[in-house]
Amino acid sequence: MIRHALGVSAIAIVAAFGPVQARAQESAIAAAAPTTEKQAQKLEDMETIVVTARLDESAGIATLGDLSIIDTPLSVASYDRALLDTVLARNIAAVTRFDPAVTSQPSSGGFGAAISIRGFDAGSVFDGLPTPAVDLYRVNTALFATERLTVLRGVSSLVYAGTSFTPIGGVINLEPKRPRETALTSVTAGFADRALGLFAVDASRRLGPNDAVGIRVNLGTERGHGPIDLQDEIDNTVAAVTADIRLTPTLTLSGGGQYSSASVNAYRDNVIVAPGFAIPRAPRLRTNAAQPWGEYPAETTLGHAELDWQFAPGWSASVRGIASSGDRSAVSLLAVVDAPDGSATSFPFALGVRQVGETVAGNVSGQFSTGAISHRVTLNATTYRERQFLRSNFGDNGVSVNGVALTSIATNLYRPVHVVRPDRIDLSVGPLAYFDRSDGAGASWTATYGPVTILGAARFVWLRGQSFYDGGNNTNVTDSYDESKITPLASITLAATAALNAYASYAEGLELGTLAPPGTVNANQRLPVRATRQIEAGLKWQPRTDLLVTLAAFETTRPQEFIDASGAQPRFVQAGRQRHRGIELAINGKVTPTTRIVGGALLLDPIQLRTGNPLQDGNRALGVPDYRLAATVTQDIAPIPGLSVTVAAEHVGRMFVDVLNERTIPSWTRVDAGLSFATRLGGQPTRVSFFMDNVFGERYWAGTSFGALTYGAPEQTWRLSVTTDF
Repeated sequence: MIRHALGVSAIAIVAAFGPVQARAQESAIAAAAPTTEKQAQKLEDMETIVVTARLDESAGIATLGDLSIIDTPLSVASYDRALLDTVLARNIAAVTRFDPAVTSQPSSGGFGAAISIRGFDAGSVFDGLPTPAVDLYRVNTALFATERLTVLRGVSSLVYAGTSFTPIGGVINLEPKRPRETALTSVTAGFADRALGLFAVDASRRLGPNDAVGIRVNLGTERGHGPIDLQDEIDNTVAAVTADIRLTPTLTLSGGGQYSSASVNAYRDNVIVAPGFAIPRAPRLRTNAAQPWGEYPAETTLGHAELDWQFAPGWSASVRGIASSGDRSAVSLLAVVDAPDGSATSFPFALGVRQVGETVAGNVSGQFSTGAISHRVTLNATTYRERQFLRSNFGDNGVSVNGVALTSIATNLYRPVHVVRPDRIDLSVGPLAYFDRSDGAGASWTATYGPVTILGAARFVWLRGQSFYDGGNNTNVTDSYDESKITPLASITLAATAALNAYASYAEGLELGTLAPPGTVNANQRLPVRATRQIEAGLKWQPRTDLLVTLAAFETTRPQEFIDASGAQPRFVQAGRQRHRGIELAINGKVTPTTRIVGGALLLDPIQLRTGNPLQDGNRALGVPDYRLAATVTQDIAPIPGLSVTVAAEHVGRMFVDVLNERTIPSWTRVDAGLSFATRLGGQPTRVSFFMDNVFGERYWAGTSFGALTYGAPEQTWRLSVTTDF
């Protein structure tokens, strides 16, 4: 994936310097009494904003039989559209950072994120299906068309197929907006500081006899000057349509399509600190040490379809598919700080990626009873294909001015130096091609007797692929892999009371190894497929349908990857294992009639084991905090009907920048705040929302990606929007 390629390649340029390692809430608001039944329904739709997991809400894991969140023997959280609207979220990270187990690091461009769950890389899927298109969702405003985000914490390849988008850390599932039972026309207009405009339309209708046909259309655009200096050409657009047809009372066909584009100029990449120098203080986070001519344009198109058949009472079958293609490129500089005053040497680079992928999945599930024992059985199969074509130019004289190679630029983190735009940016190196395939078939069985539920599942996962240097012809194969494994999941759940479940589970997974970055002696080689393992035990307490509290203890392990620069040439290697033990507490919902909380705490012990280097063994894992605290509190203001106030705070512990644990990023705290007011304008339900990130102007490094520092959120960035339903 391009985001990974940029982060790792940054390290490759200076690898010789030293080793590095590769529910939200509910907001209920009151307003004046409506004058008609139709207006009452509209106002109810706007005011009854439930953003918390419910006892009957599915965790969205079809391979386990679509169990509810409280009955799923894994840690799962769900965040619906209301939270996205409350914080005026622009991307996934703006929502998931309220999850205590999720760490989000804003991307180089300042409008996306690198996301990890429990300290390991997180993946993304679209409506439960892996697709390359989800990579773009980290960097644009695709949430215009998203109804809900579900976070599965932990081993995910068993339930979502073993691809590069389903790693051990967990998966974020993006559920698209679907046709509603009632008509909706919603218009949103907004504005952000530095002249960034926003406009969106969301419309849903049901048509035909008995409302058998449903359609929903979403259009959204965001254009103008972003919060980071020099980024005055942000242009993000989403157009999506979903539809369903009730062919018979038991047979439904649904699907849709989506186009997303995102672009930003003055693309700002991560920062590397040369060995021997302390981690510098983060600059003012609106400061842009990149060049005005840097850019990051991207676009993707996807289509999806599903056929559901309820062929017998309690039994159903479905076939689902998704296909997508996307193109992205980047022109920027990798900054290496090599002086205490923030002086740095920047290295220009250019990169282009095209990704094409398809997924087809089939599922049959049903329920039956034998005496006092109730059973749930699921059979499933998935096939996934991905082709990735990469052109890159890192330090190969591909950027020049007047015929003279622009190999480096002297600059400063705090006082940037800008140079003339290059007249040539060459992507002639390559193309490289990566063809990946994942096939799997599995079954799950759940048996419940009284308060005890036992679940057993197994999935055969077969991963294979090849890498080429000539665009995909069957010559010049640089690397290949062919691995398979039966990955099990076993759990036991005890319903101690109607509202309290205790569970314990064991799961194994299989995931792709990472591509070695340019600058290493084994560049473009994919490291071996990795087997992963997770043990988890926890409690889930849901005294009401609008409150869920989860407490979980876990241990997750996988082979460790990092750049080894101890030899004559840096090499990207798998060596030893990375073991994360932790405890997480998550609170999600309404704690009083007028107060809602989303947040919790994560305590983590991330250790390197059996690396072959006694200086590394027992050290903390690179880029993983010891702890993380997050809380978002929304309070209704009773004296002013319709008004609610939201305060969000996030505190992240220190992180090590290198596998030898010689340098750290200090802990940091960020506070956000906002207001929301529901009223009526011209007789129509209307909501006015305001939200500000980083209210107190905290200057901080958000984290580290393979040893490169990532910027925090720009200070005092505000957004204002008005939404009206017609």
